[in-house]
Amino acid sequence: MKQKILSLICTSLLAGWMQGAAATSLQSLNTYGANLNSAAEFRDGFGRFAGIRLPDGQAGSFSWSFSVPLDHVPGNPIVIGLTWHSFEASCTASLPPNFISVARPGSTHIQGQFATSGLEPLDGEETLVAGAALTSEVKYYLIVSPDGVSQIQPLDQVSFGLYRGGTSSIDTCAADIYIQGAWIYIL
Repeated sequence: MKQKILSLICTSLLAGWMQGAAATSLQSLNTYGANLNSAAEFRDGFGRFAGIRLPDGQAGSFSWSFSVPLDHVPGNPIVIGLTWHSFEASCTASLPPNFISVARPGSTHIQGQFATSGLEPLDGEETLVAGAALTSEVKYYLIVSPDGVSQIQPLDQVSFGLYRGGTSSIDTCAADIYIQGAWIYIL
């Protein structure tokens, strides 16, 4: 299922690009508009220095929120894409979900059993895998209904957060991780 979603994203983005049409279901998230905890920081500068810096060995976290657009079809997938890089090659960094909140006007919050219910890495892994040093990579996360019953609807307000598990044994990057962009793609 998740491979099919990823394939649909790639196909629809490519089709829109080839036709010269803008994808109306693609929303950019302002990197410098994210909320950060004290272990993360905004950086600016030339090339590799811009973005959200998540230091090695710490639990830097960041969060965003967005409104589900009016043209969203309930039940269709919503995918978050993060563009990131590391100063180190051939390593993995831990970037698991921290929380998700879905608010619907006139209703109580839609929530699942856990704080992260409804926000999951599309590949099932909480790791970012760096290839070559300073090479930008993309990591995808899937947003589904936190309670597994209520479908995400237009105008729902979705807030979500991720954090670097810098002290986790699976985090082998001895360098900082930089998040340089984020977007929401709604199929």
